[in-house]
Amino acid sequence: MRTLIAKLTGHDSSAPRCFLDDLDQNDFWARHKIGVSQLNEILLAFAYETVTSDFFDRFFSAGKSAARGVTREEFELGIESFQKVALLKYGNIKFGFKALCQMRTSELERELEDLSPIDETIFNQRPQPLRSVTPIDPTETYFLGHVTGEAIEKGHDEDRKTRLKQVREVGRNNLHVYLCSDEMDVYVATSMRDIEDFYFVGTVTKRLFEKPELADLKLRYFDPTQSFCDDRIEKGLGESLMLRRAKCTVYCAQTTETLGKDSELAVTLAQGKPVIVYVPQIKDNESRYRELCQDVARIHSVIHACSEEDYYRSKLVERHAKSMVGEGGAMKEWDRCRLQDELVRLDGEQFERKAGLLKEKHPLGIQVNLDTGVANGVLVVRTLTECAHVMRQVVTNRLALRIERDSSGSLRLVEERTNCTYRIMVSDPVLANSFWNFYRPWISERRSRC
Repeated sequence: MRTLIAKLTGHDSSAPRCFLDDLDQNDFWARHKIGVSQLNEILLAFAYETVTSDFFDRFFSAGKSAARGVTREEFELGIESFQKVALLKYGNIKFGFKALCQMRTSELERELEDLSPIDETIFNQRPQPLRSVTPIDPTETYFLGHVTGEAIEKGHDEDRKTRLKQVREVGRNNLHVYLCSDEMDVYVATSMRDIEDFYFVGTVTKRLFEKPELADLKLRYFDPTQSFCDDRIEKGLGESLMLRRAKCTVYCAQTTETLGKDSELAVTLAQGKPVIVYVPQIKDNESRYRELCQDVARIHSVIHACSEEDYYRSKLVERHAKSMVGEGGAMKEWDRCRLQDELVRLDGEQFERKAGLLKEKHPLGIQVNLDTGVANGVLVVRTLTECAHVMRQVVTNRLALRIERDSSGSLRLVEERTNCTYRIMVSDPVLANSFWNFYRPWISERRSRC
């Protein structure tokens, strides 16, 4: 019983051994059910705070008559339900228990309102906006890049220069549409330096929001590959506003990352918002990836007046220099098919490493909400269908989560579809004590301002 109650309260009892320690648990639960009165007797015997009947009803009775009490199975399920709420809201079981145990129903509802599922009709019954973004085909989004646009402006293709001005004007109008949108659900984080950055992400974003798992929600999202701003400072401010307004961020992993995109991931987590990281899975999708590479190689060769083979060679060196050591001379003789096969293979291996790194190893995968101290983890997905499923659950507050304790003793809240750590309570007592002692004044100061 002592161990069970410690799970509920988030810390071990300081009380000396008592009659509860001598009970045969199987015999006790065979003969007893626990109601709020009995639970409070147990809590007092172990020197814990008591709970209100409304707290008990919320987490244990589940709408049933509290007078009849709950079985051991129902009691353990209630503890797990409470632990999930405490980790989601506070990042700590002990703090969660202290914050909620004495609350009445109205207080509990107000405190936990942001964890309640969101009615999907709020999304799918939205009226059409007065203005909508004018779609720019992914094959032309590179016109919006400052670096790629500069190459066109320095070239001699007058038709392409004319098209550059036309597409950028569409991009400017799209930015105004984004800025005036009354709703903003999703921010798409991407690098935008090379042609493939624009083309790959533009293609991915278009396909993602057309998925049947999302289409009916009428989500409003900011796709930076569809907007243009002449001034880099104004561009940065506009994107910062979109990032602040959005309910979540989709981070599109690419073959090369930038400081700007990584900072967008970190800033989203620091706001306490979810980040879904889409890492393409090349295995079993090689033919589709080859098609994308071919399209980019063709565009690149026109803009930079080079062969498609030159594009593949440059990308092999740029992305995979270590793997290509010793192949430099021989690579000059490779034909397009071999160059393409090698790029697809190495890109696939790189994406596999990146997925594992963000999901299991990289500290960037867990960031602290600067307002509350709650540790937030990224959700790594490998397919667009999986990304759409998780995004729907995120925006409607319906993520399926389970409790796990890892080998170090840390308590994790794991998202079931991706098996990613979404919340974590560390086991190191010195770290936990130091962390919350320093964070508590900041949390109190923030609440006093609200």
